[in-house]
Amino acid sequence: MAIWKAFLPLILPEAPGCPKALAVNKVRSAAIDFCKETNIWHEYIDPLFWPAGVKTADIDPPQHTRIAQILSIEVGGAPLVTGQFSATNDIVTLTVTPLYDTIGALNVALKPSLTSTEIADSMFEDWGEIIAQGALAKLMAMKGKKWSNIPGAELNYKLYRSGIVDAKTHVAKSGTSQSLQVELRRV
Repeated sequence: MAIWKAFLPLILPEAPGCPKALAVNKVRSAAIDFCKETNIWHEYIDPLFWPAGVKTADIDPPQHTRIAQILSIEVGGAPLVTGQFSATNDIVTLTVTPLYDTIGALNVALKPSLTSTEIADSMFEDWGEIIAQGALAKLMAMKGKKWSNIPGAELNYKLYRSGIVDAKTHVAKSGTSQSLQVELRRV
């Protein structure tokens, strides 16, 4: 795992005089937004268990993460579709009460929690620069600070938004070997 301070060499040269603690908070905030908007950080988490006669199962995301979105649920190897379950960030409720003990697999998009101290190494390696640009946009937009820089904030925000588009495209292409194509229609 990469600690938030690992982002500081990407942030502090561009925001001279910014306190390290503030920079770390803005990096965490940008990472949360980035993960929530893109669903880029996804993984299967511990299996869900429904005892016979019980419709609800608790979701236990990895420590210092929150669930941004539930991507899929499988029960007995079969995917559940909308209408067969409902879910919050903490509980999955089946529409039908299981007659037998049941185990399910849960694929979720994760985001760091507000109390997290680190992010997955793969997120830092693959998307760290984009996350840093989001943090810089937030820092440079702060008025009246030594590191304020409105043109810099605008540029970093554009680069951050472009990175979000790239991440969404990456997620959309995951699991496919074909390039995405869009056919234009006349209106």
